[in-house]
Amino acid sequence: MVDFHDHDKVITDIAYLSRELYRNLVTLCDDIGPRWTGTPGEEEACRFLKRKLEEYGLEDVCAERFETLSWYPEKSKVEFKPELNVVGEVKSVPLIYSPSAEVEGKVVYVGHGRPREFELKKEEIRENIVLTTNKAFPPFTSVRVTIEDKYRKAVELGAAGMIVMNERNMGNLCFTSPICWLRKDKGTYYPIEENAEIPCVSVSKELGERMKREISKRSGELKAAISTKTSLKKVSSYNVMGDLKGGEHPEEKVIICAHYDGMFLSPAAIDNASGVCVLLGIAEALSRLKETFGEKTLKRTLRFIAFSAEELGLKGSLAYVEKHRDELRNVRLVINMDELAAGRLKGFRLQFPELVPFFQKLIDDMGLPLTSHLEPFIDTSGDQFPFTLNGVPIMLLWRWRYMGEYPTHQYTHTEADTLDKIELKDLPEYVATVARCALRVVNTPRERWPATHRPREEILKLLEKPVTPY
Repeated sequence: MVDFHDHDKVITDIAYLSRELYRNLVTLCDDIGPRWTGTPGEEEACRFLKRKLEEYGLEDVCAERFETLSWYPEKSKVEFKPELNVVGEVKSVPLIYSPSAEVEGKVVYVGHGRPREFELKKEEIRENIVLTTNKAFPPFTSVRVTIEDKYRKAVELGAAGMIVMNERNMGNLCFTSPICWLRKDKGTYYPIEENAEIPCVSVSKELGERMKREISKRSGELKAAISTKTSLKKVSSYNVMGDLKGGEHPEEKVIICAHYDGMFLSPAAIDNASGVCVLLGIAEALSRLKETFGEKTLKRTLRFIAFSAEELGLKGSLAYVEKHRDELRNVRLVINMDELAAGRLKGFRLQFPELVPFFQKLIDDMGLPLTSHLEPFIDTSGDQFPFTLNGVPIMLLWRWRYMGEYPTHQYTHTEADTLDKIELKDLPEYVATVARCALRVVNTPRERWPATHRPREEILKLLEKPVTPY
């Protein structure tokens, strides 16, 4: 067993003492701000990340271009008939892939949007406007009910439009999220390339609760009009990447990734400046480590990738996997980092069972009070998913699922996802822990690495498992 004690000291010193981590956060959140795909903010972030990877001494740094469709909101308006007496303006935000439309009808409240709640109101829904919440795990259910699930049910029952109230936080905040995530056809997943059928907007919790009261007061006769204008435009986007070359098996890789794009309405601090800045911190630490101990410090190549267009439905990672498909057989592990500021690091989430004891021993040998556990379902919500579909072993960080979620995590996908919501003291721990793990993974001999790639048929079968509560 190699003694990494001296290596760990170098990594930990850089993780906790480097001034780069906070400076990079300020640059992305404050100086650049929103980084929606196809906007000047995304382009500026791309240039910044490329420059930082070059500064940290990575090789083959590039911004790899891909063409995609980006969605743009131009107008969102909700009016009530008769007009409601509310303080201030009636704020609304269209959900991603909502089309341009003008519709009106009676507001039909379907609670949290469970199938049974839709069934009870199905006669009222046709040609009217559904009101529901964005709660993914409603009370009295053991499976997830996504916004897309609710939207598809509303379309199936002939609704004219849908309004989603923001149950996650108060403060007159609207949120946004895709109403369509990925298109599936015969076991293959594709990016969304067209708008959905009916308009869908979000409103604040406060306005949603007021609408519920008005429905009750008026014996179910609240009428609303939704007006939206959106567009789809073909744009060039970029995945930014660079390598720390392996000294013995450079063709074999471990990929560390995070997305750098963010929602159009916010600086996207938690989701996901936190993840991409930790990625930069790991790149800096392991590059300095290689300088200190020599070229063979890393036996295999570490590739760092900052993906774009994740919020549009994993378009950056899908494009990367398509372009680099022939290289995937040499990818030992993918570590994806998303929303790291959502909770304290508690351990690792692994999608293949043979990795659980390997990483638990690795954690124990490092003397860390963390645990590794097997993910009970295949997570389709992040940039690791295109790799999972191709059978590549995945490691995710256990931050907030099931327990320990920070209250500030509720502000993601709203205008309040700002730098002050990040628990800054946690980020150096993420840098040090993931860097130390990556060092050990790239140096583990082939005969001791437990994971093999899985056939696609097995992954598709695993995808049939329901997603359980967080």
